[in-house]
Amino acid sequence: MLDQLKSWSIWRSLKKDVAKRGWTIVHLDGANHRGPTWAYTIGLWEFAQAPELIVFGHDLLWSNGLLSEALKQLQSGLVLQDMLRWSLEGFEGTWRRVDPMHIQSEEWFNGARRYKREMTGDETFEAFQLVTPDEGGKYPWEDGFNESWRHYQNELYLAAPQPGPGELAHRGRV
Repeated sequence: MLDQLKSWSIWRSLKKDVAKRGWTIVHLDGANHRGPTWAYTIGLWEFAQAPELIVFGHDLLWSNGLLSEALKQLQSGLVLQDMLRWSLEGFEGTWRRVDPMHIQSEEWFNGARRYKREMTGDETFEAFQLVTPDEGGKYPWEDGFNESWRHYQNELYLAAPQPGPGELAHRGRV
């Protein structure tokens, strides 16, 4: 019961943020998911007619800054495409298109799917991941990438395993 109340309270707060600004950012501590810290947007599909965004491995302020600046650039005409290099005041990254099965999994974008479902009855949307290179400037898909950096960010641009029969129908809702 306490978990349901906490979940409801968090959801209510997120909806309030989206209603106030048109979009919001969810920041999650990776400890609960046995992985890196990560952040994603909710509402960009409606607010800016843009894909939702996700970034791994940065603290709250840095993630919010990156995603907020990306939104400003999207509103100014930036068109995201897979493998688009992006820089911001010394930060270097590459945008990668998130595989649709990762969007539909219960691991990522739960709030964004729920918000879209409540607004439209449909929970599908496009998303892009901002991928950070290692200390040598190499990305996970490049030769010479420092493998010790791989745990800092999930690779949602890679094809997700296909669910077994009935798995999506039994997926938990947020």
